[in-house]
Amino acid sequence: MARSCFCALGISLLFGDDCSPVLRRDVAVGQRFVSISEMLRFGWILIVCAIVVAGYFYTNSGLRALPIWLGGEEEVAVHVVLARKVAGPMTLRLQGELAPVKSVDIVSPLAGRVVEVRFKVGDAVRAGEVLATVHAGALAQRIAELEAATAAAKQAVTMNEERLVEAEKQLTRHRDFHRRDLIARRDLEQAQSRSETARAQVDFARAQLTQQEAMLAQARALWGLTRLSAPFSGVISRRLAEPGAAVVESGPILTLVEVNSLRLTASFAAAHFADIRAGMTVEISSPAVPGETLPGTVVRVHPPAGNGLGRAHVEIHTGTAQGSFRRGMTVEAVIGLAKQREAFRVPRSAVMAVQGKNYVYKLAGGRALRQEIALGAMWNGDVEVTQGIDDGDAVIIDQLNLLKPGIRVQPVGRGGTSAARQQEHYFRRSSLKFT
Repeated sequence: MARSCFCALGISLLFGDDCSPVLRRDVAVGQRFVSISEMLRFGWILIVCAIVVAGYFYTNSGLRALPIWLGGEEEVAVHVVLARKVAGPMTLRLQGELAPVKSVDIVSPLAGRVVEVRFKVGDAVRAGEVLATVHAGALAQRIAELEAATAAAKQAVTMNEERLVEAEKQLTRHRDFHRRDLIARRDLEQAQSRSETARAQVDFARAQLTQQEAMLAQARALWGLTRLSAPFSGVISRRLAEPGAAVVESGPILTLVEVNSLRLTASFAAAHFADIRAGMTVEISSPAVPGETLPGTVVRVHPPAGNGLGRAHVEIHTGTAQGSFRRGMTVEAVIGLAKQREAFRVPRSAVMAVQGKNYVYKLAGGRALRQEIALGAMWNGDVEVTQGIDDGDAVIIDQLNLLKPGIRVQPVGRGGTSAARQQEHYFRRSSLKFT
């Protein structure tokens, strides 16, 4: 088709208007085809020029991201503060595990076999409540023997008392007979001797009965110990023996803990021993319960061993357990010292916890850079950063849920203010000064 059109166009140019109508029609079609081809070629030239011009302006201007509808990256508007060191109290950070203040193993005072365990782990019990019972076979046999011996002793006392009564009656008659000179003095002395012997036998039988009763009472008291009771109200934390199990003397069966208060024992450098004293307040936190804190108090401070070259230890009590804090939880305790130091401080909203580690997002080259940090003390909405940021770092303080490492960000100010003015407002609000 294209070849015939071009031929017709050539004939028209040679013969002018003398060519046939058919040739004139073919000439017109060829002219239109040439115009369309030239327009397409010119259009592609315009597209290539537009791409070159756009690339030039993209690489030589402030524009660094194309719109999302053109395939560009997503950009998040954020607020930032510049990291600056500020003066504040020196703090000591300790780590440890929360434990109950009071804990006791419920043990069997006798060797035997566990008959019953009435509670399971996690059950709350009251003081004096029976927790478990133990059957001591040897003790049961001993009690039976003592009961039989006590019964025999009682019978012996009764028999000797009857003999004493009879001997005293005979002594009375012999005295009367002797006074009337009816019997010899020797007969009276023999009656007196029989009476004294009977009285001695009664005293001996009564002593034996008292001893047997004391032994029986002791055995029964031991038998009462086979019913194991709670010494205080609390919660069962461990169940160490099941019904039917053999248990040795002093063998543990349950563990009972008091849950109304918790304690934390931690070690620290000996250099700070003189700075810690009983009664100081403590703020306890845990990555497992972000945003929550638990107040505590220093109750004991143990000096370092080894001529002061070892580590000192501190015991902290929390009073009443609160919120989500539970025994066995790993926590951090912050103690404010009576010393001043300069440290970086950022809003707590800038810190995120991931798998037990703390991070902030820095602004670097228009992108969000995630940085692991170490935290110090906390004040209301601010937190001290001891490692991970440097002076002048731009720290992102919001939109953390929209950020990921490497995402493009645009720092903005609140209410049209610049990021620098916003950062100055933050430090003024915190009653801090630039250093």
